[in-house]
Amino acid sequence: MAIQRAVLAMIMWALWRRRNTIKHGGKCSYNQMKEHIKVQIHLLIKVKYPWIQKIPTECNNIVKCLSDYKPRLHAMSNKMGSTTKE
Repeated sequence: MAIQRAVLAMIMWALWRRRNTIKHGGKCSYNQMKEHIKVQIHLLIKVKYPWIQKIPTECNNIVKCLSDYKPRLHAMSNKMGSTTKE
């Protein structure tokens, strides 16, 4: 699933950013990093699945929401008339 790969990349990016910020004298708490990741995941889901109205904000609920998600399929049949010439 593309979301799972993107989430892993977001986590790695956030860890690297936090490490780099601290290394160069800045401040970034674990809670700030965790909140930033949650917001980024929420925004990704809103972009990828804009038709989902209520996206949870807690990690466990997001996983459950995406696991239970089943897209609606719409089908349309079209009966073509005969195309033979007389």
